[in-house]
Amino acid sequence: LKGHIGALREAGIRVSLFIEPDPDAIETSAKLGAQVVELHTGTYCDAALDNDAEAVARELRRIEAGAAAAHALGLEVHAGHGLTYNTVAALARLPQVVELNIGHFLIGEAIFIGLQPAIHKMRQLMDEALADKATLTVALFRAGSTTPLRSQALPLNNERLDVGVNLAGLPAGAYRLETILKSGSARLATAKTIVTKVPGPF
Repeated sequence: LKGHIGALREAGIRVSLFIEPDPDAIETSAKLGAQVVELHTGTYCDAALDNDAEAVARELRRIEAGAAAAHALGLEVHAGHGLTYNTVAALARLPQVVELNIGHFLIGEAIFIGLQPAIHKMRQLMDEALADKATLTVALFRAGSTTPLRSQALPLNNERLDVGVNLAGLPAGAYRLETILKSGSARLATAKTIVTKVPGPF
């Protein structure tokens, strides 16, 4: 896969891998050069359909941990498979998830209520969940690059928050640090700091 992914990236094509929210799969995706991962939510949705509260909680924890791990590796995080009106909010609240892929359910609902109302209802549920999600992200870039080398995003749910990025192992050079404050999907503020030299590696 690495050679194919490299060829696609050289052609200017972003590569996304559809994977389980598993630490090994996430780490492998980063090593292969993917820019995006879509975390499989099917097991979580099946548990919800079965009214298995314990399994739902377990799978949500697994997805949350996977989203955080993928984001920390600089991967853009998407999620999807089997999402419905009843399961979308918990995923929409995750601070690292920037896209949810929902298709089959919406087309099924459209048979009964029409496509536009089906999409509108789903969007409303996502927006309501996003309204509760304020996050602070710190990302480290090489000077002149738009792809983060490392980043960390945390929900803002208290007055004091310590957030940062690990500089260990970075070669000496010029870097840019960005701090991004969001409320829901709206970017409220971005602060940029130029780090002229990192005394790496260390």
